[in-house]
Amino acid sequence: MFGLFKKKKEPIFISAVIAAGGSSARMGGENKLLTEVAGLPVLVHTLRAFDQNPNISEIIISAKEDMLLTYAGLAREYGITKLTQVVAGGADRCESVYKGVLAASPEAKYVLVHDGARPMIPQEVIDRVVEALKKGNNCAAAAVGVKDTIRM
Repeated sequence: MFGLFKKKKEPIFISAVIAAGGSSARMGGENKLLTEVAGLPVLVHTLRAFDQNPNISEIIISAKEDMLLTYAGLAREYGITKLTQVVAGGADRCESVYKGVLAASPEAKYVLVHDGARPMIPQEVIDRVVEALKKGNNCAAAAVGVKDTIRM
């Protein structure tokens, strides 16, 4: 009889840090996160992937100081509801991610880190990383295999 009243599992609070502070040097200085792909800026595609995933509780963007308002405005314009902060990044990617992680909610059990310029992440990939974490792994990473076209 007591089995009928199983305790419902509380959802795990997971933050997503989107690293968006790159210099776009290979793009000749053009901000690739604002480049339109399929009618939307690249960053919007990235944000939507995490905003639409039920496992993600909040999104933090780590960006260059001069892009904070621009990225916050994009999120507002395109209805990104889970964005909680846009923080100034650091001198390099490592420091920028670190600052994003520091801005995560104290409730966060896990923090997922994703490159803002990688907009086509499937929901299944986010889900698999989260499932790996829920199984007791301290960390998990999504990766793709090396292509045969690598040049030395």
